[in-house]
Amino acid sequence: MLTFEIPQASSAKKDPETGNPVILHTKIMIQASLHPSSPTASMRTGTSSQREISGINPTDVFLFGRAVSPKIIPPILWPGSRHHGKIVYTDPATKEKMQGTFLLLAVMPSRHKIVTTTIGNSIQGIMQNIQPYNQCPGN
Repeated sequence: MLTFEIPQASSAKKDPETGNPVILHTKIMIQASLHPSSPTASMRTGTSSQREISGINPTDVFLFGRAVSPKIIPPILWPGSRHHGKIVYTDPATKEKMQGTFLLLAVMPSRHKIVTTTIGNSIQGIMQNIQPYNQCPGN
């Protein structure tokens, strides 16, 4: 499950205690079928046998897949803007849940609307700050 909090354009309310303006956010939740880009990538430790690239955190895991619900991702999350969200990832083999942050890199709508409405938008991103789900605060 991916959860993004997107600032609402020109929407703010006043904080009752301080009087400062507070930007309102819209929560967007997306269920997606995501897989590591390499079969050797490990969600347990966040390590990967992929080629290490200078400047890239070796504990980050590149994920790709498709949106399941909703199948069509709101245009506010489309390319041109990067969004950080929260992710809970369940390993399909071990059923182990992991949690972290997710940097959404690309949402690629198909040129053919029937493809998107049938199998969902393609998604790519990086899972960061990986930790076991049951050791996360608030769980």
